[in-house]
Amino acid sequence: MANLIVPKGLRLITSVFVKNFWPSIDRMSKLTLPILFISGRKDMLIPSSQMDKLFKYTQHSSYLKMYKVKNGEHNDTWTKEPEVYYREVKEFMDKAIKKNNAS
Repeated sequence: MANLIVPKGLRLITSVFVKNFWPSIDRMSKLTLPILFISGRKDMLIPSSQMDKLFKYTQHSSYLKMYKVKNGEHNDTWTKEPEVYYREVKEFMDKAIKKNNAS
């Protein structure tokens, strides 16, 4: 994942110094609980392409939703359109609870 945010010329450095391994896609593909992805489309820490990939591979979730915040960055998605943000979260929670109670 570090290679997504590091310029191409510096990627060799990340392979030498970044030793953390994040098997996110493998882990997401095994989750069965409800998952809401909130993606700031201008996020430079977790690029939107990575969020889209995680969403794509989350196949076993009992309820899955992606909420894309057009001008959102990593920590400010809720400030862009607070009413929409909280409505999206509430709708997700309501549907996830309803689905859970139905099973």
